[in-house]
Amino acid sequence: MGLWDTVGDRYLRSLGIDPEPGLRQILFPMSLSQCAAYLRERYQLPVSCEEIVGGVNRTILTFYQTQVEAKAGAQDFLRALRGQGVHTYLATATDRTVITAGLARTGRTVLTYSIGNFPTLRCIEQIRNDCAYHDANVKIVCVGGGFVYGSLGMSHHATEDMAVLRALPGVTVFTPGDPAEVEAVVPVMLRTPGTCYLRLGRGGEPMLHDGEVADWALPRALTLRQGTDVALLSAGGILTQTVSAARLLQEQGVSAEVVSFPCLKPIDREKLIELAGRFRHLVTVEEHNIVGGFGSAVCEVIAETGMPCRVHRIGMEDVYSCIVGTQQYLRSQYRMDDRAICERTLGWLADHQ
Repeated sequence: MGLWDTVGDRYLRSLGIDPEPGLRQILFPMSLSQCAAYLRERYQLPVSCEEIVGGVNRTILTFYQTQVEAKAGAQDFLRALRGQGVHTYLATATDRTVITAGLARTGRTVLTYSIGNFPTLRCIEQIRNDCAYHDANVKIVCVGGGFVYGSLGMSHHATEDMAVLRALPGVTVFTPGDPAEVEAVVPVMLRTPGTCYLRLGRGGEPMLHDGEVADWALPRALTLRQGTDVALLSAGGILTQTVSAARLLQEQGVSAEVVSFPCLKPIDREKLIELAGRFRHLVTVEEHNIVGGFGSAVCEVIAETGMPCRVHRIGMEDVYSCIVGTQQYLRSQYRMDDRAICERTLGWLADHQ
């Protein structure tokens, strides 16, 4: 992404204009069309915004044509594919999925990876038609689930991916909550037939389990903390906030059990039924829309049991994020950080004594 950090400067210099200091920070949260409007107004450019976008695109093209070298081993890889009779071409996120589906038909297990929504929502038709429908052995990996790329705006906020992938027949959805769960889940995913989706953070997330998660089997939920008053259920990287919220609840005299669900589909029905039998209140936490995601999956199971257990969902309340900022800032703004989880849980317990 280094080019995008300097593309505004490069474009202006191509016109003989010295960019202002800090232009990168000014343009960073903007879309390309917004950047064009800013440059046109700020530098009084005598062209339309569409022409500025075209000029920026030409600047990018020139950069790739004249300055970018192939990554180490790329040409050897292409020669090896050609030697095996595999035809390929340059690809963006959509076309990449078509390639993975084709490679899977040769008997290979194929992984496709990108950030945020790019390997999922951008190419959902290809995932549905080319991968899932044919039970292709394709593993889709998203780095940047939820608000990981919060400062880049709603196009990079992955807050509907779990619901969309969960709705596709035959797709297995993995949502590990910390590095220990990732290490346990990945080997299982690679052995799972058909199309799978793995939702990750960005790297550097803290270890929440005391040690490795040994002998994990699909779709087993994992208990990180025992409790007696309420159960906090979590899917994905928001587990950090869920564990912290349980500590805050403990300070308020509330004993909260914390259960992580490294697999969203199929979900651990037996664990949910067992929890519904022990607790009057289950709180689901997800860095995702509450419609169709983890909370919805839990409600589907609990509703079918007929047990007198209330499910309270924490997540995006059927809205897009209209603000930008760090992951933690957006969590707090949309009331899914540890303090909000604690406060909302206390409120629900008080309302339903």
